[in-house]
Amino acid sequence: MKIFASQLCFIISLMLHGPAHATLDLLVSDPSTQSVRRFDGQTGAAKGTFVASALGGMTTPRGLVVGPSGDLYIADGSANRVKRYSMLDGSFLGDFASADLNSVPTSLRFGNDGHLYVIGGNIQRQIRKYDGNSGLYLSTAVSATTAQMGNARDFEIMNNGDFLSVGTTNRGSRFAASGGAFVSYFLNSTGDATVMNGPRAIIKGPDGNFWVANFTLNRITRYSASTGAKLSDIASLAPLNGPSGLVIDGDRL
Repeated sequence: MKIFASQLCFIISLMLHGPAHATLDLLVSDPSTQSVRRFDGQTGAAKGTFVASALGGMTTPRGLVVGPSGDLYIADGSANRVKRYSMLDGSFLGDFASADLNSVPTSLRFGNDGHLYVIGGNIQRQIRKYDGNSGLYLSTAVSATTAQMGNARDFEIMNNGDFLSVGTTNRGSRFAASGGAFVSYFLNSTGDATVMNGPRAIIKGPDGNFWVANFTLNRITRYSASTGAKLSDIASLAPLNGPSGLVIDGDRL
């Protein structure tokens, strides 16, 4: 198993590219060049640009996700759009979602129901739901207060469909799948800055727990999926300097 954590400020999201991760390429969103860059997933060597600068009107690429269609979906923070690109050659396939999109979308996930969810915590602390096939706006899945969500950096979808966001509250905030009501501060419920501080990314780890890139603590930390309690720091990744994105190649054990 390989674990990748970004350490450069311009790296917002990372993901593996290629059928069954055969090529082990990393795709990195780079707002500074308005592009998506490509790296060898084993050596880290640069392999050029995967999505060309400003292609399709892209301005500030942030979150990346591969959808059920096999295409690449990018949250464009400045254009307030989700753009769609081919995973074969990086060509532009069109704007996927724009109507009623969150201001400054930062992260996106496809849910258990096949629909797309987008978070835009910097201005509007909401998670919005879009049809997974057409991109049409369906509803606001979560609408939170500053105290509940803060400026959200990333989110995950729990096994039961609940949403779990991380950001400036230094907690993992849980919201109900049905209705979007605030449930609890699930990760680091007390707000202990030694347990979680400056979280920038959250993923489901291969052990079924939540793994968080803590920017300020320079650590990747595991938290229990059942209780939210801190389990351990992943020492094998040290030293880090401001990790901001995280992906696991679960196919290589």
